[in-house]
Amino acid sequence: PVGALSKAKAAKQAAPKETINNLANLAKAEQQILFRIAQRDTQLDAWKTGFNNRVRKGAGLLDASNIPITINGKTIKPVQAISLKGAPVYSGVSEQEIFALYRQMTGQNPNFRVLPDGRLANGIISTGEWAGTKIALRNFSKTENSTQARWTLDLQNPPSFIKGTKLELKFQ
Repeated sequence: PVGALSKAKAAKQAAPKETINNLANLAKAEQQILFRIAQRDTQLDAWKTGFNNRVRKGAGLLDASNIPITINGKTIKPVQAISLKGAPVYSGVSEQEIFALYRQMTGQNPNFRVLPDGRLANGIISTGEWAGTKIALRNFSKTENSTQARWTLDLQNPPSFIKGTKLELKFQ
């Protein structure tokens, strides 16, 4: 019985330390989430500026070469020569980086469905001024031959402050 009392007393004294550790872990997790949301919002602000400032370059040409993306702290600019039909086309972005961008926007890993044309993952932006915007990541496209795109990220149902209704990011 004396040993049992000592164990109970030790457990009672350890409980506050464990609670403090749990609270510290929760605070750290909350900071990480807020940091990821801030990163996402910074990226969305860049897209807002970029998509709203696309410039007409002639019949049927809409320059989207000023829409950079930032993935894992690395800023990538579109290939200017092929980003002239309204959608920026990026080169040299790995599949892991594309999935990381999807995760940054939706807060989840892509969960692909297999379709006759290829793979498709759907997510949604659930907070901030872009809340309700659907994100579709797919590995097929009608412009695949002209853009050499392996992956396309569609932004569907964007906020009303975005000019244009077809918003895509393409990755070679």
